Amino acid sequence: MEITRIFDTFRTAFLANAGDTIADLYDTPFVYFRARQNVVQPERAGFIADANAIREAYARLGLADMKYTILSEERFEAGLIIASVEWRYMTAQGDEIVRHECTCGLRPHGDHLRFAFHVSHNEYARRPAFVSSAGTVGPETHI
Repeated sequence: MEITRIFDTFRTAFLANAGDTIADLYDTPFVYFRARQNVVQPERAGFIADANAIREAYARLGLADMKYTILSEERFEAGLIIASVEWRYMTAQGDEIVRHECTCGLRPHGDHLRFAFHVSHNEYARRPAFVSSAGTVGPETHI
């Protein structure tokens, strides 16, 4: 399976604030790891609320475009894939809001892939205003 399809779909849906479409790309429960946060989102409705809250935080900072570069991919049996991707979230002027790498676990689901987990790391750019504008993301289960 071509892995660009899931990243292209995520990008398009995130920019359009299409929480339902984004949720279709993820397994539940979904696991998300960052340096200071571990989240397990067990329900689709909670995932949609989280995705919309995150998108709104980016919108307040002028999000107009996102770009990604696939840095590596490793394939395993049963169609499992680990992919490392650099994401750039930018304003219309091309200023970076956030640039970071994300290691994703992908698994086949019918004729497409779904995200099983994200590990966000190596933040190269992060606008200071992003932290204060992000607010609280919906219900989470911290592990």
